[in-house]
Amino acid sequence: MKIVLALIACMLACAQTASADGLNIRKQIGFYQEHALFTSAASLKRCTALLRASLTHGTRDDADERMRRQKCFDDFSGLSDARFLTQKEKSLPPSQAATLLLFDKTVLVRIASFDYGVSKLLGELLTQAPPQRLAEADMILIDVRGNGGGYITELRDVLAYFAPGAGSYMATATRCDDVEPVQVVKKRGVLGGKRYTILVDRDTMSAAEWFTAQMRYGWYDGSTSVDGFGVSRTFGKAIMQIVNAELGMLVTCGQWEYPHHPVQGVGIPVDKELDQPKECGFDIKCALSELGITGKQAIAGSR
Repeated sequence: MKIVLALIACMLACAQTASADGLNIRKQIGFYQEHALFTSAASLKRCTALLRASLTHGTRDDADERMRRQKCFDDFSGLSDARFLTQKEKSLPPSQAATLLLFDKTVLVRIASFDYGVSKLLGELLTQAPPQRLAEADMILIDVRGNGGGYITELRDVLAYFAPGAGSYMATATRCDDVEPVQVVKKRGVLGGKRYTILVDRDTMSAAEWFTAQMRYGWYDGSTSVDGFGVSRTFGKAIMQIVNAELGMLVTCGQWEYPHHPVQGVGIPVDKELDQPKECGFDIKCALSELGITGKQAIAGSR
């Protein structure tokens, strides 16, 4: 009798596990169908069927590998927990995410990431700066070296400080949450309408490349120079992902490109390649000296 009861309990537990697994698979498939970016409905249908079969009859790693092999996942998407969900956040402390320096008629803006809070921090620093100094500045030096990207909402809010005026910009193919097909800015930014130099390196990627491309190809084509420290191009990531930590999935849900200026897989070519002494690292003053920018520092902000 005890054996029979044990077998029944085991069968019930197995049934519950199978039911939970089935529900989780349905949720994963639903998330994929809702957000995955494909050029055709046929491709999405094919990849959805492959995902269902792979999850039902194999392990997560098997499914991940099959999806990549059939080009249903890219290098930035996947099912494997080890790729993205077990990694600790590498975001910088808010105090290091944005810096504002004034040197004579040059304004230096260091944007180390587009993590949450960066746009607010930069806005606070700009509010503290003497308005007359900002108005008289004829060159804005923007340092996005080592900026691996972040949140598109933060990118949009930061770009608003540099906008030439109200209007729409940057059309995207998107199935991402919080990312519209066309971005909109409501007014001219406090740092808009200047000359710009943008400092990049090989680790400038994703949202930082979107920022660079919008300034270089969109708003200020004739008055922006992209200078590379030891590189001829940026990383080359013009796609966006959405993460569902509960389901263990990261899916590419959007892509942006500028006409005649492909970025995905190739990067943004620099206008000028600079030598960067190894001892410089991300030291702001060292970078300025390499660019020949000197002068009395009026304010420093990095809260």
